[in-house]
Amino acid sequence: MTTILSEQTFIFITDAEFGILQCSAAAAQWLDQLIPGCDGDLLSVPAIAENTDNIRVALANGAQASFSFSASGRQYHVVCAAVGAWIQVQIHPSEPMLTNEDYKKALEVSTNAIIILHPVFDESGTIVNFVFRYGNPTYLKFKGITECAGMPVFSGDVFSNSHFHVFRSVVETGVKQSYEFDYLFEGDVHVFSARVMKMGEGLLVASEDISERKHALTESRQNSEFIQSVFDTNLVQMSVMKAVRNESGEIVDFQITLVNKEVVRETGRADLVGKLYVEEYPGVKRTRIFEQMVQVVETGVPIQDEYYYPYEGFNKWYSCMFVKFHDGVVATNLDVTQRKHAEEELYKNFSLLQYAEELAHSGSWEYDIVRSSFTWSAGMYELFDVPEGMNIRPSSLLRLVVPQDRENAADFIHNLREVHQDSEHTFQVVHKGTIKSVRVSSRVERNHKGVPVKVLGIVMDITAALRAERELRELNAMLREQNRTLEIKNNELASFAFIASHDLKEPLRKIMFFSNLLRSGNDIGTMSPKGQLYLERMETSARRMSFLIDDVLALSRLQVYRDENEWADMTAVIDDVCTELSEDIAQAGAEIRYDHLPKVFSSTKYLQYLFNNLLGNALKFRHPDRKPEVSVTASEERHNLDDRGIRSFHVVRVADNGIGFEPEFNEKIFRIFERLHTQEEYPGSGIGLSICRKIMENLGGSIRASGYPGEGALFTCYFPLP
Repeated sequence: MTTILSEQTFIFITDAEFGILQCSAAAAQWLDQLIPGCDGDLLSVPAIAENTDNIRVALANGAQASFSFSASGRQYHVVCAAVGAWIQVQIHPSEPMLTNEDYKKALEVSTNAIIILHPVFDESGTIVNFVFRYGNPTYLKFKGITECAGMPVFSGDVFSNSHFHVFRSVVETGVKQSYEFDYLFEGDVHVFSARVMKMGEGLLVASEDISERKHALTESRQNSEFIQSVFDTNLVQMSVMKAVRNESGEIVDFQITLVNKEVVRETGRADLVGKLYVEEYPGVKRTRIFEQMVQVVETGVPIQDEYYYPYEGFNKWYSCMFVKFHDGVVATNLDVTQRKHAEEELYKNFSLLQYAEELAHSGSWEYDIVRSSFTWSAGMYELFDVPEGMNIRPSSLLRLVVPQDRENAADFIHNLREVHQDSEHTFQVVHKGTIKSVRVSSRVERNHKGVPVKVLGIVMDITAALRAERELRELNAMLREQNRTLEIKNNELASFAFIASHDLKEPLRKIMFFSNLLRSGNDIGTMSPKGQLYLERMETSARRMSFLIDDVLALSRLQVYRDENEWADMTAVIDDVCTELSEDIAQAGAEIRYDHLPKVFSSTKYLQYLFNNLLGNALKFRHPDRKPEVSVTASEERHNLDDRGIRSFHVVRVADNGIGFEPEFNEKIFRIFERLHTQEEYPGSGIGLSICRKIMENLGGSIRASGYPGEGALFTCYFPLP
């Protein structure tokens, strides 16, 4: 860009309508000289007036807008950039129209630092440095020297200098470049804007100190951001709108120039700035809002109002205020829909109050401390069995309660008149010849200074509640006695189960002992084959009986289960179970997969029994034609089990590829002694899954089964989360 170096760039800060908000006095004077009669209006510049829409589009997309225009026989260049909520417009000359002699004089008097450089090439033709051909007085002053012609520009590691690469690029490409850099001058860091252009074989470099401009721009941006931040901290919706008039001067719309975050939140629109209010929200003309905004602009008198807005999907009540601001308004809106609905509900509730008091056998009252007035609802007159409308004072309670409660009533009256504290009292009153109990609850209301102004209260007929409470206490006493008796019986049952199992296992131990004697002695050789077969069956039955007694004992202990739970690591438990079943796993060639299992609140002992049974069954009921595969997985889910409401569970699934079972047995297999196969096919007590279900029930969870013949079985355990 060829620049008239003796003339400076002028900067204007403007709003979206290009009304000047900030510029120097010199800039304002220069603009009036450039375009006489413009009166400080940037739209008098034809190129700006013609490009307003293009400028806004470019700035909205984060780009700059630039173009040129001619005025007073000169060519000027315009650059527009967004600065917060405003626009910065730079105007500077772009084409020299001076003679060579004028140009040389301009170089001498220019406040810009100007140098002319010539490239230095090595033997291969590569630029390796530059030498000065000329430096104007401003440059020499900046450098603190008197002459620079013939001196090398760069020293040391030339190729690490960013200026060198810019200069070389302009020489090699012929493309002008501009950039900014910091320079220490007179003890301060200054910001310079450099423009580099090719001139013959060399370069022309012009540098301008833009520190003050940068500072002003930063300050303007900070002020704009500060205003916007203050605007945004307001919890009320706020917007600034400028009047849009037709040729007759009549207001036909308002252009939105500024909104705060509450407007964006309420409307869901972040693109409102620059839009026309009526075009975006045509409903404002169907209400009195638009008319009020026009009235405020024309009269200057603020207007405050509440209105219902059912258009554009809002359907809300708003409290608004419009205040004139230049040729527009500042509008504030507050969503008061909840308050309006509350007022409607209050009106409805007032009509329902008497009906509710009749149903609940209650009444309400109010004591005005300032006026010493006591107001009763209809329900109060009914509860105290006095004619409705009768003049009532706090002291009236003394004759309305039974004699033994008058001291309590006097305490209530003293609190009402003097103490002014929330309270609750219970009295007995005579109601149609019957003694009834009532509870009087009061709450003190205070003004903004904390001074008590009134006491509000309700009275409830609690006769039936007291009677029910007395009956409940009697019932609880009876239940405690029954629970104590049941606990004694459970303890007796547990003792009986232990003793019975011990006594039952004693003969079995003797049977096994004598059986071992027969096998280890010479007597086995004298037995016939049939006798040996009988001995083997006797041992098998004895072992089965022993297992059955152990399972029955385990089940009986679960019936009187006491909370022994702790946070048990399920992964560690299954590790132990797999170690215990290692011989069976190896014999079957089974693969058991599990990982990332949760900790659950359970007894470790019973958790081991649960997985020992489930994994043992998966090995026992394996398919003869394939290698057993068992997977244990877990997830956190929400379910409604047994209509107890939706709760959160660790859901643990144990799946195998064994022989499976018919779906009709999904529930039956949990019944005690329920077997799907003969003892000879698959030995077992028939109690194991019953114990598993009891364990899960004691934990407050559940266990479910599903299967299909030949495909495998799935057992799902639901461990409740705390």
